[in-house]
Amino acid sequence: MTASTHPSRSRWATPRRRPTLSKLASRTAATKHSRATSPRSSCATARSPITSRRSARSSLAYRRSASRPRLYVPQSCPRSCHLFTPLTSLVQFYFISQVDLVDTLSKGKHPPAVQEHFSKFTDNTGAIKWDKDPEDPSKLVGVALGQQSNDKEWIIFSTPHDCRGPVEEWLLDLMKHCNDMMKEQLETSISGFIDAPIGPNRDTWLNAWCAQLCITTHQVWWTSEVGQAFERLEQGNDGALKEYSASQVGGLNYYIEFVLGELTKDMRNKMKTLITIEVHARDVVLRFINDRIESAGDFAWQSQLKYRWDEEKRDCFINISDAEFKYSYEYVGNCGRLVITALTDRCYITLTQALRLCLGGAPAGPAGTGKTETTKDLGRGLAIWVIVMNCSDQMNYKTMANIFSGLSQTGAWGCFDEFNRIPVEVLSVVAGQYGALLDGIKAEADTIIFEEEKINLVRSVGAFITMNPGYAGRTELPENLKALFRGCAMVVPDFAAIIEIELCAEGFIQAKILSIKFLRLFQLNMELLSKQDHYDWGLRAIKGILRIAGGAKRANPERSELEIMMRSLRDSNVTKFVSADVGIFLGLVSDIFPKMGDAVKQADAVMTNAVKDVLKAEGRLQPEEIFISKTVDLAELLGIRHCVFALGAAGAAKSSVWKTLQSAQTHLGIGDGPSQVATLNPKAVTSDDLYGFVHPVTKEPYDGIIAKIMRDFKNATGPATNVPKWVILDGDIDAEWIESMNTVMDDNKVLTLVSNERIPLTPSMRLIFESALQRCSNHHK
Repeated sequence: MTASTHPSRSRWATPRRRPTLSKLASRTAATKHSRATSPRSSCATARSPITSRRSARSSLAYRRSASRPRLYVPQSCPRSCHLFTPLTSLVQFYFISQVDLVDTLSKGKHPPAVQEHFSKFTDNTGAIKWDKDPEDPSKLVGVALGQQSNDKEWIIFSTPHDCRGPVEEWLLDLMKHCNDMMKEQLETSISGFIDAPIGPNRDTWLNAWCAQLCITTHQVWWTSEVGQAFERLEQGNDGALKEYSASQVGGLNYYIEFVLGELTKDMRNKMKTLITIEVHARDVVLRFINDRIESAGDFAWQSQLKYRWDEEKRDCFINISDAEFKYSYEYVGNCGRLVITALTDRCYITLTQALRLCLGGAPAGPAGTGKTETTKDLGRGLAIWVIVMNCSDQMNYKTMANIFSGLSQTGAWGCFDEFNRIPVEVLSVVAGQYGALLDGIKAEADTIIFEEEKINLVRSVGAFITMNPGYAGRTELPENLKALFRGCAMVVPDFAAIIEIELCAEGFIQAKILSIKFLRLFQLNMELLSKQDHYDWGLRAIKGILRIAGGAKRANPERSELEIMMRSLRDSNVTKFVSADVGIFLGLVSDIFPKMGDAVKQADAVMTNAVKDVLKAEGRLQPEEIFISKTVDLAELLGIRHCVFALGAAGAAKSSVWKTLQSAQTHLGIGDGPSQVATLNPKAVTSDDLYGFVHPVTKEPYDGIIAKIMRDFKNATGPATNVPKWVILDGDIDAEWIESMNTVMDDNKVLTLVSNERIPLTPSMRLIFESALQRCSNHHK
């Protein structure tokens, strides 16, 4: 609806000055309050809530919508005009819900109060360090001194930034300032690297810069040094690459020894990521030597991501094949990087060539092959904000228009997970929407006409869709939409290379031998064990075991690496096997790891005693060994996984296990208080009841049960922040509701809703599913 036809916008048709956003937020909140206190508030509007909902849809979900909790948003026409104004000022507002938008606007005069929403405007900025009031040090003022990632990594600004004025203006200025600080520090980091050879000077340099700057600096120097080695080859020095390879091995060994020392969690994550990148750089050079690559123009070198710092332009650029990208300086934090294999390299080439050709990317393949994670990792490499959205059949063309409009004006990448879940009639419109963006990119335009509105276009924008062709009930993409995306088939990755590099990053010296044994055990398990739906031998299972092995290596540095790996493989797998497979598995472990002693799992003595004490004190259940063992197993799984399935028939004590564990953790004083638990049966309500929905007529958002529970857990403050919080979903699992949990269960750990709200899982939150089926981590009864 245009401003001339909308009744609430007619007063804006005159050249009068528009009210500020803070006044608009106050006015909308006052409008809501006046309706709530008015005796005629329930019937004053011409839109009857009962008749409109019943006429819109006759399903049970909509007939019950009158009793649903609504999101805190103004419910009248002024909402649409007031809340649209800040979207044009700060385009990051397109990616948050209306309730978060109203809350941000209402608190905009006091910048530290907006802190809780800042992570929703950026890739990985969780907090801002604010200056203290000189008159009252207990109070904070709106002067930004630095930023902190969600991984608790700090970056201190060389120049403080004053946040004053309307909220959408100071937020935009602050985000630009953060990018400027990253650019300034990257230039300093690159110039200082030459004076930081391996040894104490390198340690000082590593401590001085954040993980993102350390990684990018290493990649810039790697590109330069490989280029110099090729130049020496052309000048007749046949051993140039071998000499450089030897220096790489020395530096890599130093890093592996360094990561085994006493390090903070932040520094350890930084070093693990650096080792992952450096191992790939070493392998690339070794491949050049083995394949007799002698020219920088060879495709083997051109197909790599090559970073370079342009002294004249004072900017960083990334080249791959014939495509060039400018580094975007978005702060991505200390979140780690993917292990780069041959499959990753091919995907990088395909996606970057798609962007060069003004197209989108479409990785497709089975679950666990890295479709979403590879897209995100490429974005991190280019320092671009990648926004992952879990698609559902509730998405309509207006929702997609808002997303594309936001992407266009921020230059961010959108990764649409399970894109073919969107209804086909919506996909036909999406083809025209995304086509408008691509036409603007091809024309090198700075603005485009999108949905009858003139919007800015930042040409780094990109869209990527991921699909699993093996799932039934998926929508076939229209041909006009297929033409806008370049496909990339994601097949089974190189497990051996991934295991070896991850073990190197964890500080294992015998990574090569251990990776062979690890992979051989998994292959034998697939061949010899029974075929169970919940058995998982893919990348997700591998990553969980490697995390356990890394923790055991740091906790017991004197223990044999073979023993550590044997125990990690045994303890992390035996909990999910049916009884008939346990003996076979333990026999395989003994064969692959001979002379390592008994392969029987050793239980956590402290937790075991706590469970026994709880059972004795409550007196409800018998202290059977199998029950105690399963309770301890669940505790161990919740320590390494954020999503756990308790599997078994009715009456197998699945609920009793987690209830006993809850009491045992309270008995041991784990967390800052008793575990908080929210239990529900997802099959007792509709999908709309679980996740919420947007009314098809009024476009008003309505809350869902899971959304409200997770939001309340996430917003816990004070002592409740570290209290264990469990969401128990007790009921049958089917695709109707579980697929909306995709982004929660994978490494994104974010619940994405149709209202554009994104609710992250905090470190204290866990999901426990009780069922006879599985999707992710398992705890078999």
